Amino acid sequence: MTFMHEGGFAMWLTLAIFAASVAGALWRRRRGGDRIAFGGAIATLASGLLGMSTGLWLTATHAAGEAEILGVGIRESANNTVFAGALGLALAVLGLALTVRREAAPARA
Repeated sequence: MTFMHEGGFAMWLTLAIFAASVAGALWRRRRGGDRIAFGGAIATLASGLLGMSTGLWLTATHAAGEAEILGVGIRESANNTVFAGALGLALAVLGLALTVRREAAPARA
């Protein structure tokens, strides 16, 4: 839980985007679920990068000349990108699995 706390609000937003994308992809798994998963992966990564960018901006604004605070701020900001990368990868794998499943299914008459 420290990982999420250090990353701040942006990590919860990233988690919400991930959860909505997984739910949407599984709900529409036969038609369009793969596209929802791939779009969710992109949105998740974008959210993580935005979280890291805002974290670095705030760190640079408030840690002028203090190396220790700067180091902690960079580490906490990087949590957003690591978290988004892991969730984005999971969504990409889900999208790939749904694509393979859809293409392997027999055509309906």
